[in-house]
Amino acid sequence: MSVFSTHIVVRGYEPHTQGHLNNAVYHQYAEHAHWECLRTAGLPQAYPEVPAQRTVG
Repeated sequence: MSVFSTHIVVRGYEPHTQGHLNNAVYHQYAEHAHWECLRTAGLPQAYPEVPAQRTVG
């Protein structure tokens, strides 16, 4: 099993005044790493198509 890693830059507005990050920011970092891993593996960054809504009547 191989390990994937990516570089993430902490933006100035993410930490609060004591220098800690909110848990939601860690979730965003994980999502970023997820998409980077897929991109590196050659998979497209696209969501599956949603069927169009039809009006009946």
